[in-house]
Amino acid sequence: MPAKNVGVLSVRVLEGNVCGTYGYVSFDGPVSIEDGLKKTNGLLHRGPENMGFYSDNRVFLGHTRLSFLDLRDIANQPFKNSDCCLVYNGEVYKYLQLKEEYFGERSFLTGSDTEVLFELM
Repeated sequence: MPAKNVGVLSVRVLEGNVCGTYGYVSFDGPVSIEDGLKKTNGLLHRGPENMGFYSDNRVFLGHTRLSFLDLRDIANQPFKNSDCCLVYNGEVYKYLQLKEEYFGERSFLTGSDTEVLFELM
């Protein structure tokens, strides 16, 4: 399927396996990590190479990874710091151009498009 341009990102729908994401926000009380893990594990057929999650009492974000770029564990999602957490499904095709344009020679921990997208947020 051809890519669709969305702003500075290029998005393509892939047939077959792609990463899986699950998210839940609770306004009524703490989220169930057990339930979130069960639902995220149900997506392993989409991203069989890694499963990760983030939870902070009211939010659960789960991700299953089908690796294309930077196959090391350090490139697994979720990507997080003290202010932000990111899980997403897709591939940023122009990530090397965006990295060079916005960050120049700055060193990154991974060679993944996810880290570039995370830093652009």
